[in-house]
Amino acid sequence: MRLVLRSAIFVLGFTVCVVTLAGCAWLPRWMTFESASAPVQTTPAPQTSAATSTAAPVASPEGFISLDVFRDVHFGPGSMSVLRADAPVLDVLLGWLREHPTAIVLIEGYTDDLGVKEQNLDIAEQRARSIMNYLLAKGVELQRIALASYGADRAICTEKTAPCRAQNRRVRFLVKLR
Repeated sequence: MRLVLRSAIFVLGFTVCVVTLAGCAWLPRWMTFESASAPVQTTPAPQTSAATSTAAPVASPEGFISLDVFRDVHFGPGSMSVLRADAPVLDVLLGWLREHPTAIVLIEGYTDDLGVKEQNLDIAEQRARSIMNYLLAKGVELQRIALASYGADRAICTEKTAPCRAQNRRVRFLVKLR
């Protein structure tokens, strides 16, 4: 009987050590990055209004500006997941938001020109939402985040080549001080 009890305690202790070293089991997968190429799993975000555009002007929305310190996050074809490799880019945005606690960030989602317009708008919105989920997980309040989905309407490269299309599959950040 004592041997069974010792074995059970050993197994329990070993399991606690493994869970502790691997990361807390209660954390969502998108908070514990597995590898640079593994997609970050996100949970559905609360519904917010996402502005969509058809033949939208290139000007930024009222009061929002683009800062050179922010880099775009790029996605693979049909991908909507934030990767571990995107964390340094997003952490720059997080740092700026922490330094400016009243600022709002506008997350703009884009796609390439392949596919149906409605699907591209949806994919662009899901890309923006995946970034939003990352920011929410890092402590940014929901009321400080706005989303926009432009699909392929605001392409930065118009050539019909794979490298050009890759430039258009992105999320861009604009900020506004209140």
